[in-house]
Amino acid sequence: MRREGRIVIIGAGPTGLGAAYRLGEVGYDDYDIYEAESSAGGLSSSYTDEAGFTWDLGGHVHFSHYPYYDEACRQALGAEGFLTHVRKSFIQVMDRLVRYPFQHHLKDLPMESALECLLGIAEATYLRSATPKNFLEWMTGVFGKGVVRLFMEPYNRKVWAYPLEQMSFSWLGERVAVTALEETLRAVLSDDGSDGWGPNTIFRYPKEGGTGLLFARLAEMTGDRLRLGKRLVSVNPAKGRVRFADGTETAYDRLISTIPLDRLVSMMTRAPAAVRDAAAGLVHNSSIVVGVGLRGDSPSDRHWLYFPEDRFPFYRLTYLSRYSPALVPSTGGPYLSLMCEISLSALSPPPDDNIEERVIEGLCAADILSKGDLSEIISVSKRFLKYAYPVPTTDRDRRLRAVVQFLEPLGVLSRGRFGAFRYEVGNMDHSFMQGAEAVERILFKREESVFQVP
Repeated sequence: MRREGRIVIIGAGPTGLGAAYRLGEVGYDDYDIYEAESSAGGLSSSYTDEAGFTWDLGGHVHFSHYPYYDEACRQALGAEGFLTHVRKSFIQVMDRLVRYPFQHHLKDLPMESALECLLGIAEATYLRSATPKNFLEWMTGVFGKGVVRLFMEPYNRKVWAYPLEQMSFSWLGERVAVTALEETLRAVLSDDGSDGWGPNTIFRYPKEGGTGLLFARLAEMTGDRLRLGKRLVSVNPAKGRVRFADGTETAYDRLISTIPLDRLVSMMTRAPAAVRDAAAGLVHNSSIVVGVGLRGDSPSDRHWLYFPEDRFPFYRLTYLSRYSPALVPSTGGPYLSLMCEISLSALSPPPDDNIEERVIEGLCAADILSKGDLSEIISVSKRFLKYAYPVPTTDRDRRLRAVVQFLEPLGVLSRGRFGAFRYEVGNMDHSFMQGAEAVERILFKREESVFQVP
């Protein structure tokens, strides 16, 4: 194994821990990992509120494209450390539940609405010609006007909090179920009740501790290499040094950064103006996650619901207590925990300051809670995530190329959900593998498969 000098990892989320896991696996001992927060996990961490409810920072489930990641999870939590679920997810629209994905289950709609969607798909199928310029045009060309009007456009505007006309469609693939006329007609005419599209049809979830427990255990495996409470403020690539908010510095020969790419470039000394401008133009949205814990049994076997309509402030509701019984208090139950996600940006601010009240009102409007349930609420918890989703704008790839071409000759690999700034490879398994493959590239000169320069 080649010795590449001191490797410094910035950030102990899935990507940083993936890098540390691989370094430990091969016995490379000249590295340290620095995390700004008081615990590891990043956006995949969990916390327990004063009432005893455990919450994730968003609707995380575990499904994987990579046996290597699966084995790391097994090493961290053991062979019996996960519960396995068959996904049951729906879209609430027009006061009814439509199975997910929407475009495969038009028979769940009122007949006139289903007909509108089918005619739209047929029209899109036979008129498809021009290359779309943006995400909205792509949706209309693939799904037709009916599906776009009822679900795709309103839902995506809520989840991205950004104009769809300014978004690319290059990030798609398994993220969105592309439909076809024959496939749609077969689904409408058949009695098949399945909703088995997508990589998370079967998903796993930790038995205890929420998603954060997995990454806490992976952090423990780093031993004394993890430094907590170390917020990066400056990177000097010419000298190979990084400085933290507490005034301390450390040297590096290779730097793996997992912090948001725009922030990384803003901290770098002597970065060219063109590179700074490219990084500053990368777009992200933010999120408010509101958890509602109450006494009572789960009213259904659902896992999550999507809400495209504006009358509901949240775009997704997760029945989190369905994932694991250990996420609610252990005595005095039964208990139910509901987690709601609201996207926001400078172009789409939150409805008002009383978002917790708005969420509870929305849960009542959706018949998730009744008026009688309100007296059973014992916990309302809120978390704000400044960086939630990297937004794939139409100029994103051009900006990323400019930044990556500047960083990599300097020995700086920026990886992860926001380090790579690519939503399409931003799941937990993708992010972990980006870290592991960054190490493979540094130590063994192997090509990366997950991270690609767009």
